[in-house]
Amino acid sequence: MLFYASHSNDCPGVGPADIMDNPDLVGYIEGWKLAGLPGVIAEKDGDPIGAAWLRLLPKSEESNPVFVRGDIPELAVAVLPGREGKGIGTAMIQSLLTEIRGRFVSVVLSARADNPAVGLYRRLGFRSLGEITNRVGTRSVKMIVDL
Repeated sequence: MLFYASHSNDCPGVGPADIMDNPDLVGYIEGWKLAGLPGVIAEKDGDPIGAAWLRLLPKSEESNPVFVRGDIPELAVAVLPGREGKGIGTAMIQSLLTEIRGRFVSVVLSARADNPAVGLYRRLGFRSLGEITNRVGTRSVKMIVDL
């Protein structure tokens, strides 16, 4: 799912195995479900069709443009191509936010500025903190929601 969450599927010649060695991305899978942070996987007929998970950026990533504070987790979300627009992402995000309410004050995310999911994030209460340059050099919007 990180392959899709990171838009690596948009990069010619890059496959899911290639992102396992990418230093900008490996932290999103190494910390899966560590420190009690929840993650959810959406399934259809037993096959994964989406995932959403949280991670706390370590002190070593304070220079990461998404970093806000060490106690504010970052949200990563992916829905398989062809499954978008069916409420899967909404359900996963709402589930995660409900589960962590009271444990964290906010959640941050970044999304490519042209990603239609930016509208979904706004509908779920995320507000823009401005634009940032993402790992591939294009523009992303940094968003936060207070819990």
